[in-house]
Amino acid sequence: MSIRGIVKKIFPEEYWPYLQIPYRMCWAVRRKTIRAFTSRKIIAEAKKYIPYYQDDLSLAILNDRIESLTSQDENIFIRRAKAEGWKFSELYGIQLSKYSCITIVCGRGRKDEQYLRSALELLASPPVYKFITLKDFLGGYRPDDSELLVFSVSDLEFIRASKYIGQKGITNDVRRDLLAMREECQYVDVFRPVQDEVIVDAGAYIGDTALRFVNYTRGGVRRIYSFEPDPENAAKYRENLKEFADKVTLIQAGTWDHDETLHMSTGGAGSRLSDDGGTEIQLTSIDKAVGSEKVTFIKMDVEGAELSSLTGAKNTILKNHPRLAICVYHKTEDIYTIPEYLLSLVPEYRFYLRHYSSSQIETVLYAEVPV
Repeated sequence: MSIRGIVKKIFPEEYWPYLQIPYRMCWAVRRKTIRAFTSRKIIAEAKKYIPYYQDDLSLAILNDRIESLTSQDENIFIRRAKAEGWKFSELYGIQLSKYSCITIVCGRGRKDEQYLRSALELLASPPVYKFITLKDFLGGYRPDDSELLVFSVSDLEFIRASKYIGQKGITNDVRRDLLAMREECQYVDVFRPVQDEVIVDAGAYIGDTALRFVNYTRGGVRRIYSFEPDPENAAKYRENLKEFADKVTLIQAGTWDHDETLHMSTGGAGSRLSDDGGTEIQLTSIDKAVGSEKVTFIKMDVEGAELSSLTGAKNTILKNHPRLAICVYHKTEDIYTIPEYLLSLVPEYRFYLRHYSSSQIETVLYAEVPV
């Protein structure tokens, strides 16, 4: 029996609401202690690979991620964006020109208004915006049709807001939090393309990165092997890449270290493996899918399955020493486990680290063998 169950057997039901406060406080302390212990280990391991990073920007971004582990402060990434002089043309990958206003709904215990204003300052052409409280929103707020609703609230608060939106028949575009990304240069701003480029695009989504790679190589790519397990995303990929059908091979499977059938919770770009997911998908290894192909570049954004997917690309990496662009933000330990694994295969690899968003997501580890 759990501690909560024991307490409920001892104390009468009318005392339970009052006992929730110390219970939650104890749980918060326990969670904070575990996080602090885990963070110390991750930081110590990550620092071992400092000699392998090739420029000052990589070290600065590594320090940002280390600092975020201990502080849990996303202002770190806002400061990084400002330091590099970023100006975003889009928010969440959508053009803002069609909206008359961004309405930011703030809940309790979330980011303060100054953080949100700092995020808006990163936009190249800041739109009209306003702040309202979640209480005011739920109290009868009716947005104009052209307002973009952005919710800076907790998960439970967002559930309440979603119910209100459904009940009132509000059809406005809705987003969670203020997030801007430099999607146009992600994966293609560190390395120059080589002749007869053969690219593995693991986590192809709807083909946006494949199109980026076609532009990156100025049409000179020989073959792109794209992996995408989500059936809806795969269908959109085929439509978006039909012009380049002679250059792309879509493998409707996720990348893993062996063949397996699992379940996935589908959610656009954020589809991921889940025991209770409603979609059955196939997984396979990159080694099996590409065979003897001379792969020159591997990009990987597979929602936390990066290390297993790299294990499934072991022979390809050992044989070809491809340049790599691997996302290292889905799991906090990836910041050291992925460099550790790559160096165990190819000790000559050297690293670059780049960050592409105004939040903690979209950190990419680049690896290459210097010529």
